[in-house]
Amino acid sequence: MADTVRTLSALQGLLADNTNRAISPQDLRDAVISGIGFCYGRAVATSQALTADDRVIAATGGAGGITLALPQASTVPYKTYTVVKTDSGAGAVTLDGYGAETINGAATYALAAQWNRVTVWCDGSQWIILNAG
Repeated sequence: MADTVRTLSALQGLLADNTNRAISPQDLRDAVISGIGFCYGRAVATSQALTADDRVIAATGGAGGITLALPQASTVPYKTYTVVKTDSGAGAVTLDGYGAETINGAATYALAAQWNRVTVWCDGSQWIILNAG
């Protein structure tokens, strides 16, 4: 049987409570394959909310720009996201903190040029930039 890469939320649901020993050997293999050496990533070209399963986002800002909404910090403590602007269009890729939450003290953070990138980390109440360029 082939191994299956599962989303983080699917793994958490599967592994959360195994008191009845319901995890099969294949489920365990899938958990290992999903958690080791796999980077959840996707490409986006429209404004949208990031999910708890996202890790790496290749974003296209186009001519008008897009906004990527970070989740509420209290729901994803210790989470990191890396966002890269992959196109040369004039529109920025902007990260937006949830409500009044901040990114290094600011409400938003914009990637304006092609190949600009940022990695943000959540401490449970705000977003902190770990790396940018």
